[in-house]
Amino acid sequence: MHPEGSYDTPAPLTGGLRSVSLAFCSLTAPAVLYRADDGWNADMLSPGSDEGAFGYNESSYMLYFAACHDLEAKDSADFTTFGLRLGYRAHPERVEQVPLQRPEDILGR
Repeated sequence: MHPEGSYDTPAPLTGGLRSVSLAFCSLTAPAVLYRADDGWNADMLSPGSDEGAFGYNESSYMLYFAACHDLEAKDSADFTTFGLRLGYRAHPERVEQVPLQRPEDILGR
């Protein structure tokens, strides 16, 4: 329940829960990076491939297409269609989560 009993007044954000995400816009190594306790994690993506989208990385595809192409991708069909239309080469075997020390480390992938 809202603290003041009404949804007309927004509740203050508490708990300090914040996340930092970065999109690495690349036709050869597309990725979304997330801050982790001990560094960063990169969701390596494969736009244009039906086999490259899984439950755990669907939000990464949505963020990637919004940040890199100003497109609203809603599901795996969009990930495939948009990827092919934009010229991505599908590499579903490269889809994985990769730990990184710094965001710049994505450049070596």
